[in-house]
Amino acid sequence: MRPPAQVAKKAADAVGEGQRLTKDEVPLLTNTMHWTYGTTLGVLYALAARLLRPPPLVGGLGFGVGVWSAAYVQLVPLGIYEPPWRYPVDEVALDLSYHLVYGAAVAEAYARF
Repeated sequence: MRPPAQVAKKAADAVGEGQRLTKDEVPLLTNTMHWTYGTTLGVLYALAARLLRPPPLVGGLGFGVGVWSAAYVQLVPLGIYEPPWRYPVDEVALDLSYHLVYGAAVAEAYARF
């Protein structure tokens, strides 16, 4: 199960609904959690960018690093991720690159709209 679905499963378990989650529901749950999280963070970027007015590339890359860091801050204590230093460097770099692209895309979308 991918991290977004694991977070949802842990939340469902906490409120007693985790046993109802079927294997067939995992892909939809993963996508829903991932898109909801990404969209919510994108809105937070837009609110902050209105105040701070960073250059899009700088703001976007900084935002991407922040989102990447936040994932480890949230998911390590939940037991979903290991600390980043326990992963191979190329795996951490790939994960970071995804978040940098996301951050740059959010910043560019905000700048255009």
